[in-house]
Amino acid sequence: MEPTSFLALLAQTRTPTERAAILGRATPHYCRTRLLTVTTLEAATAVVARARAIEGASLDPVAAAWAARTPNPVTRARHREMGRRLLGLTGLGTAHLPRAVAMGAVAARSAISAEDLARMVGFDDVQAVLESADPAEGRAWAAGLLPDVRNMAAQVSHMVDPAEIPATGAELVHYAAAR
Repeated sequence: MEPTSFLALLAQTRTPTERAAILGRATPHYCRTRLLTVTTLEAATAVVARARAIEGASLDPVAAAWAARTPNPVTRARHREMGRRLLGLTGLGTAHLPRAVAMGAVAARSAISAEDLARMVGFDDVQAVLESADPAEGRAWAAGLLPDVRNMAAQVSHMVDPAEIPATGAELVHYAAAR
């Protein structure tokens, strides 16, 4: 699967609820905060899942590490549903893996590099957040955030062990959104 096709699949796994949860928060500051917190967690999880899937190792420890770093049970359930949809869209089954773990499994099957995967996770998140912005303004903001996406990807693309997945403080996102 080509990276462009993979990005399109990622966008299809977001539910209206997922989109609605982030509408109205579209600012570069909010996106940068997400890149340092939620998106770093998602990208690191995907990269570690990719490495384990390539080795043929169980993805359960990666899913457990992600869940331990995702305190909200509603968020965990929503991401497992998105992961199930992604695996179904790609023909890899219907396991209830978190979306980030499913992304890693799909990337492993698609020969997508760890750094490309992390960048795609970051760009997908930026695009989802900026979906509510004025289209021209959103595109300009997204282009301005590309260096931040690349930096985040470089920080997590070497990870291979579930213990390396950072606990980046998702609560910070809610604080930043309220400011």
